Amino acid sequence: MANSGSFDSPPSLRNVPKYHKMLQLLSMMHIIDSRCAARISGSRLEEVFLTADRRSDGESGLRVRDLLREVGFGLEAAGGVRGLDAPIKGIHLSELGDPTPWMLPHSILLTTGLRLQEHPESGARLLRTLSDASMAALVVALGHTIAVPPQCMVEEADRLGFPLLLAPFDLPFQRIVAFVYDARRSDDTYEEMYRLKRTISIQDHLVDLLTRDHGLERFLEAVSDLLKATVLLFDASGDLASVTGPTVIVNAETADAYFRGYLEVKRRPERSPNFLVGGYATAYREVLVSDRLAQVLLAVRNGDDPLPELGNVTLFYAQKLLSLHKLGEQDLMLLREDLRSAFLDDLLNGAATEAEFTLRMRRFGLDPESEWRLAICAIRDRHSAPQAKQGSEEEGALGGSLRAVVDAFMRARQLTCLTTTQKDFIAVLMVPLEEDPERVFELSAELCQTAAETMEVAVDVGVSAAGRGALRVGRGFAQAQECLHVARSCGSVAGAAVFENLVPQRRLVANQSVESLQAVIAQTLGQLLLYDAAHRTRLLATIRAYIDSGCHVGNTARVLYIHRNTLRQRIDRAEQLTGAKLDNSNDVVDLVLGFRALDHLQYHGCVELLPDRGDSPPVGALRTRSALRLAQDPHQLIPSWLKDSVPQLE
Repeated sequence: MANSGSFDSPPSLRNVPKYHKMLQLLSMMHIIDSRCAARISGSRLEEVFLTADRRSDGESGLRVRDLLREVGFGLEAAGGVRGLDAPIKGIHLSELGDPTPWMLPHSILLTTGLRLQEHPESGARLLRTLSDASMAALVVALGHTIAVPPQCMVEEADRLGFPLLLAPFDLPFQRIVAFVYDARRSDDTYEEMYRLKRTISIQDHLVDLLTRDHGLERFLEAVSDLLKATVLLFDASGDLASVTGPTVIVNAETADAYFRGYLEVKRRPERSPNFLVGGYATAYREVLVSDRLAQVLLAVRNGDDPLPELGNVTLFYAQKLLSLHKLGEQDLMLLREDLRSAFLDDLLNGAATEAEFTLRMRRFGLDPESEWRLAICAIRDRHSAPQAKQGSEEEGALGGSLRAVVDAFMRARQLTCLTTTQKDFIAVLMVPLEEDPERVFELSAELCQTAAETMEVAVDVGVSAAGRGALRVGRGFAQAQECLHVARSCGSVAGAAVFENLVPQRRLVANQSVESLQAVIAQTLGQLLLYDAAHRTRLLATIRAYIDSGCHVGNTARVLYIHRNTLRQRIDRAEQLTGAKLDNSNDVVDLVLGFRALDHLQYHGCVELLPDRGDSPPVGALRTRSALRLAQDPHQLIPSWLKDSVPQLE
């Protein structure tokens, strides 16, 4: 007798201590149904194995007609009596249209005929399939779905000489399974034990390849060698991740054909793990992680014969081990992300020294000598977000979604970064593509747009100036916070602000209360607002366009599509109303602050505007059309604070 690691001869029963484990493996190998396996006691199985070990009369004598002779079964032969002398080598329970890929030759199939009631012709087709696969007999339990077998099924059984047996309703399949395995002779038992030992050895070998860090390619090479097949591994989207084995030549075209074949089989009502592509037998297994498809494993062999039983077991193990491998990769990735997040937390809290900064930056693939920028990403109004609900758990999920969007955005642009989730924002330490603040602003604005499209919420981003080292992270954090505040307060259309681009006017407006801004508007622009509302004029829009164009008469006239004389008349009238002189720099600064304050209040809903009427001229280079819209309709609502603050004109 060979030792326990040999495949040369069947192993001794004395080397297998747990019979329950054997039974589970038998079930997994589809020799018997798992439900029946659970019903057979350990002591009963032990008796079968030990009795078989003492027998030495060779070939099994169990025949199909022995089932008919068993007292208490009550089985009847409905057709195919010419095949009653067929030997029985195994037993299988299934309701599939074609269970033969999981059956041993010369096995009997037990079924309740689940499909026969709606599709009587499927019974005849099943008989042909079993007969072609050299099976022993079909046993149909009556009373579950059908009372009698379809006539076409009986006729097909007689034509094929394939036994069709009928089991009464009160006969449990467990009794038939137990009877078959009790009657198996020593050769059959040793064969099963040999197969079990080989299966366990295959499993141990594949597990060793993954756990000892031999790599995924080495693992797939071992699977290919065991199956004598070419192994292809696809990701969930159909991209070929790996191919191993000499059986077939695989290129982009053939790989696509194999994946399309898999998709076609999946769409069929009767899915089978085997299909043909270009004359090659192909078996597939789906690698699932958390019930989601992660990969598709294909085994391609010459000819049209499906994988043998041991090959199916090997492919099954490979599928499960790949699922564990993917799950382990995800856990490792999450661990790395947690470590990177903890590092950034330490930087924000000032808990990291320069030496620690240098060491940990290199550990995470970042150059400690390179410049970085700190960005803060925050949802503009968390309570209005579609996903937002009351409670910290839902808010945390919303923050996690934003972080996932940010991480995916950075990976897609090959930006190395550290991210961490805080209570109200996501902090990102990133290496910018360029030092140019305008490029950084464009990138931040693109991030805002991507987050808005993905999460259906408005997102603002504040970005610090470039910095180096650990000690400047705190200063960068303060800069990013100020930029975020300015982006929110001043109504940035892009939702982004970069520290180098902050102008003093915006900083002044962003830090003022609503009442202070109302006072600024009333003092600088109040008379223009009231005059436009009363006389249907556009003095406010005209003055804003004039200032935005650098107080240039010709450029402003072209932007507003008016004559220069008309422009000069409007400027004179505006100067009379406000008391400001547009050739005086101090007066111009006051008016600009008024416009900034108006933008701020409009952004925060403190000024109610009606939609455009559709007959306004193009505004060209105007930075905002809020003032123009405000001045178009005299019947719009003027805030009460403005009416109370500005003397009414006659």
